[in-house]
Amino acid sequence: MLLQRLPAGGSAAGAVQADPEAVDDTWRRLQLIADTLTPEEMHSLADEEILHRLFHEDDVRLFEPAPVYFRCRCSRERVTGVLHSLGAAEIESVLAERGEVEVHCDFCNRAYHFDAVDVAQIFNAGVATDRGSSVH
Repeated sequence: MLLQRLPAGGSAAGAVQADPEAVDDTWRRLQLIADTLTPEEMHSLADEEILHRLFHEDDVRLFEPAPVYFRCRCSRERVTGVLHSLGAAEIESVLAERGEVEVHCDFCNRAYHFDAVDVAQIFNAGVATDRGSSVH
């Protein structure tokens, strides 16, 4: 069983701000209740029965099951966009300090490396040149 505490969502129009202390108390209560579930119950009872036994006093929703699989959406293009959004000054200071910019994806463990040429391309991508199309 996975219990996930979602971040407070008070930014939407009309959203009600919950008392942080009450949210913390509720989260602790849910954890204590979930800790009473035994391995035998997990293997022998249906999901609906487990939820009813543990959380019958709460507003619980059971979603349709979906297969679990590994999928990371990171890419060099996405990381380039993040670097661009940080601004040239920030990225160039990292480049000056370390000699390269490295971005590490904590999800898939991939590392993206950007040298001075890469950084220049990120911030000069929209700059028009008057060199034409010939290559020398």
